Amino acid sequence: MLSSTLIACLFLQEGYNLAVMHIGAPACGMNAAVRSFVRNCIYRGDTALGIHDGVEGLLAGNVCIMILCVETQQQYNCIV
Repeated sequence: MLSSTLIACLFLQEGYNLAVMHIGAPACGMNAAVRSFVRNCIYRGDTALGIHDGVEGLLAGNVCIMILCVETQQQYNCIV
């Protein structure tokens, strides 16, 4: 279930809310593609959401906001 804090954060910010999800099967380049998606969202002022565990995670509300550490350029999941 989506937390009330996450829902409030999504409605109070500007820009688009975009989610990324893949099924987790071996596929070359998916980590780089997801990282690029998150970086582009953040630089445009949008919010990138990560959906864990594929379709099952989407139905269960296993969604988190993806953030990027400016100093190290590492991607993190922000648990709210």
